[in-house]
Amino acid sequence: MSSRWLILKANLYKLWNRMSSGSYFPAPVKAVAIPKKSGGERILGIPTVEDRIAQMVVKMEF
Repeated sequence: MSSRWLILKANLYKLWNRMSSGSYFPAPVKAVAIPKKSGGERILGIPTVEDRIAQMVVKMEF
């Protein structure tokens, strides 16, 4: 197995452990300013990859 696969597997296991024990808390969302056509800006929140995986797991299970 490649080292990337082993790292991914270890990270998924840690995430699963935290979610199953109830100790998982999402990381702060990164705020990015997106320009509007009218000249203003809109703030867009970008979650971490770990948070997106957690959201998909919850969506699939519930």
